[in-house]
Amino acid sequence: STGGNAASPSSTSAHDLLPPPPPKRSCSTCPILRDEVSALKSDLEREREMRQIDTKRLTQTESRLRRQLSLTAEEADEARSVLEEVRTRSERDVKKAREARRDALRRLAAAEARVVELESNVDDDSDETRLLRADNERLRNALAAVEEEAGGLRVELEAKIEEAAAAVDNIVPKKE
Repeated sequence: STGGNAASPSSTSAHDLLPPPPPKRSCSTCPILRDEVSALKSDLEREREMRQIDTKRLTQTESRLRRQLSLTAEEADEARSVLEEVRTRSERDVKKAREARRDALRRLAAAEARVVELESNVDDDSDETRLLRADNERLRNALAAVEEEAGGLRVELEAKIEEAAAAVDNIVPKKE
């Protein structure tokens, strides 16, 4: 390659970055310098390729991270939606539980009032029952006394009937 830059100004290569070579001189170090320049050009090309690969990886990583971010944002929205549904359902359930508790407390208060009423009636009934039992016992005793007296009167009456029959038999002769 003996001439200047034959490449177009829009393309960039290792030759474009280096200053134009000095006019040819013959020197003993020129082959060493040419080898060095060639090695530098090769290193530069490798670095460019590595940068292109890094840029491509960076673009892919950025794209992947954007997709992950988008999915994460969707999941967060879904989670918020589910959370709101759960919160709403929970509030409804709590409201129902509170209403059920109030209703149960009302029924409990009514039942307790009824128990108190029944207990007071039972006490009244107990007093009344005791009075009725006492009256019943007195009446039974009175009935037993009356029955005993009636039994005694019956015995007396039967005895008098037998006496009267004997007296009638004595007055009126028996027909034989």
